Amino acid sequence: MSTTKQTIDAYNNFSSQYSQHIDNDSNFWNKCIEVPAMERLVKDKVSGKNVLDLGCGSGLFTIKLLNWGATPIGIDVSEGMVKVARKSFSEI
Repeated sequence: MSTTKQTIDAYNNFSSQYSQHIDNDSNFWNKCIEVPAMERLVKDKVSGKNVLDLGCGSGLFTIKLLNWGATPIGIDVSEGMVKVARKSFSEI
């Protein structure tokens, strides 16, 4: 099995746990570093634009892009992560 296949399988297998414990607004890294940085970099630039969220994971930034006025398109190699994103954020 290739490393890429193993990685995709791993993300598929723990996608809901990843969303609950890592890819959310209460995670320290997201709350204090990544989300504020993204807000400063893109929040005022995406309104009314189509934005590709490549490697969207469980949709944390895809929904933020939507809330900032963009029309986001989330893509990820992990079907499990995309399923979590669709379930968590039905509006994307």
